Amino acid sequence: MKESNYNFFITKEDETGIIAYNSYTSAMAEMSMEEFNNFKMAREIGFESLDQEMFEALKKNGYIVEENFNEIDAIECSMLKAKYSTDQLVLTIAPTEDCNFRCIYCYEKDSIKPKYMDLKTADNIILFIKNKIKSIKGLSITWYGGEPLLGVDIIKYISDSVIEICNENQVQYYSFMITNGYLLNKANLDILSQCHIKSFQITIDGDRETHDKRRFLTGGTPSFDKIMDNLKLINDYEMTISLRINVDKSNINAVEKVTNSISEINEKKKINCYLGKVMATGGCYKDKECFNNEEFSNLNLNFSIRNYKNIIHMYPKIKSIACGAEGIFSLVIGADGEAYKCWEDIGKQELSVGNINDKLNFYNKTNMDYLLNNPIKEEKCKECKYLPLCMGGCLKRTKGKDSCDIPKYILESILTEVYANNR
Repeated sequence: MKESNYNFFITKEDETGIIAYNSYTSAMAEMSMEEFNNFKMAREIGFESLDQEMFEALKKNGYIVEENFNEIDAIECSMLKAKYSTDQLVLTIAPTEDCNFRCIYCYEKDSIKPKYMDLKTADNIILFIKNKIKSIKGLSITWYGGEPLLGVDIIKYISDSVIEICNENQVQYYSFMITNGYLLNKANLDILSQCHIKSFQITIDGDRETHDKRRFLTGGTPSFDKIMDNLKLINDYEMTISLRINVDKSNINAVEKVTNSISEINEKKKINCYLGKVMATGGCYKDKECFNNEEFSNLNLNFSIRNYKNIIHMYPKIKSIACGAEGIFSLVIGADGEAYKCWEDIGKQELSVGNINDKLNFYNKTNMDYLLNNPIKEEKCKECKYLPLCMGGCLKRTKGKDSCDIPKYILESILTEVYANNR
């Protein structure tokens, strides 16, 4: 037996023992100092020298592996399986590329078009799903935009057919929406409930004053009060909201005011707040206003510690691929039927992988860039103990100076906090 390449050993705060974590298996365990000293000694004389119970526990949880087991090969196999799996069809659909907001940092704000999906495109999406339904076990649709609720009629039109198709073929269906929340009124919630949309991501940028300077309607009309009124409605529905609080250096001090406001209306605990990192994507915002990944990671950890009794939700999760865009059965479909791999690409014709109304091209350069992306070919990733937790990170950002993902900066702090809350 040999030691895993993905072991982390963290001395407990009281220095009475060790928190042992393995990023390949996601196992976490407690060791006494005596056990840890025995482990270190076994590195030299062989792990078979350990008592049987400890030996079996280390082997079962991946802290030690067979001599001929290559963890990098196993990670790569898992990645390839995920990339080319056809069990799950993952679609992001933009019923419109129009938006009622003009957020200051939006990467789409300069390319927003009053473009709405027509019935022909909707029917071809339904046909595409129908043609795939026999080969899949699950279908996931994320409604995106623009602002998707500007196209609520087409959402219902597609959803009615998709729900029926999935039911007839015993395919599990999941639907989610990313919306600015301004149009999430009772009438629309009633429709979306019928569409089996169970959860939403909505963004707030601070208290009323801060938010309304950053996320306003076309023409500058404030949006904060209307969104807050709509958030209250969720208590009456079998739905949940992930409330993203976008932060950069100019609004970070307004975060606590948001959480205080949400706690007053979150009577059924259906709203979960988390921090979102504002990025200067495509030069749409000032880079100097944005936090780098290390800064944001620490802010995110401190936010969770302040706002949640237990931060188990931050426990690092193993990934097979960095992003769903790397999967062969993952597509983003724009209002005109143009298909893409990443939702940041909507409207960029040069990054299209075909059109749902004509022909999809799974062998063009854009698709190949995602499917053939392999972080194991990058020396810094191949040798990195964090690889199973990020799989190289977002392909659009891995070439930059700030490419490493959150676990790299705060893993030990997260594990220490989780241990303290769950012992």
